[in-house]
Amino acid sequence: MDVLIKEFSRDISMTSGVTITNVIVSLLLSFLLCLLMSKVYSITHRGVSYSQSFVQTVVIMGVTVSLIMIIIGSNIARAFSLVGALSIIRFRNPVKESRDVGYIFMAMAVGMACGTHFFLVAAVATVLLSGIVLAMHHMDFGAREAKEIMLRIQIPSSIDHEATIHKVLKKTVNSFAIVSIDALGKDQMKELLYVIEPKRKLEPEYIIGEISKIDKETKVSVILGQDSVDL
Repeated sequence: MDVLIKEFSRDISMTSGVTITNVIVSLLLSFLLCLLMSKVYSITHRGVSYSQSFVQTVVIMGVTVSLIMIIIGSNIARAFSLVGALSIIRFRNPVKESRDVGYIFMAMAVGMACGTHFFLVAAVATVLLSGIVLAMHHMDFGAREAKEIMLRIQIPSSIDHEATIHKVLKKTVNSFAIVSIDALGKDQMKELLYVIEPKRKLEPEYIIGEISKIDKETKVSVILGQDSVDL
C-alpha cells in the first residue's frame, strides 16, 4: 500500500508539478469554505423553494471545480479537452431563484482559487461574500416598504366585478391589477386573481371582509409574500 501511494505521488509530481499534500489541502479547504457558504445560504434563504440538494450541490461543485483546476494545471490541451467534454452535457434543471445563480458562481470561484493554490484569496473572498450576504439579509436589503399580496376571489358570473370588487379595492388599497379571470365549470362562478398593495396599517382581513359583503356566495383568499412564493 505504501508503495502504491508513493508511486501515485510521484506520478502527480512528474505530470503536474503538484504533490499529494497540495491536492488534499486544496480539496479540503474548498470543501470547508463551500460548507460555510452553503450554511450561509441555509440561514438567509426565504420562501418555500428551499432545496437540500442545491445546498449539497454548492459544496460538491466547489470541490469538483478545485479538482478540475488541479488536473488542468497549466496544460492548455487538458483545458480544451474539458471544454469539449462539457459541451456535450445538457443541464435542464431550472434555477428557481436568481440568487441561487450567485451561489453557483461563488462556489466555482472558491473552487478555482483553491485549485490554483490561491488559498488566502479563497478564504478572504468566502468570508467577505458571506458577510455581505448576511448583512443584506439582516438589513432586508431591496425589500419594498409596501408589500404586495395576491387576492383570489370567487364570485357568481352574473356579478360585474368592475362595479363591485373594483369599487371596494379603490377604497382599501393603494394600487391593484387583475392577473387572471377563470370560469369555474358548471357552478356559474368565476375566479379572479388580483395583485394588490394594501394601504398602510390596513390588515388583509379587513379587505376580505369588505369584499365578502358583495354576495353571500363570494369566497376570498389571500396569498401573502408574493415575492417568495412559486406559482
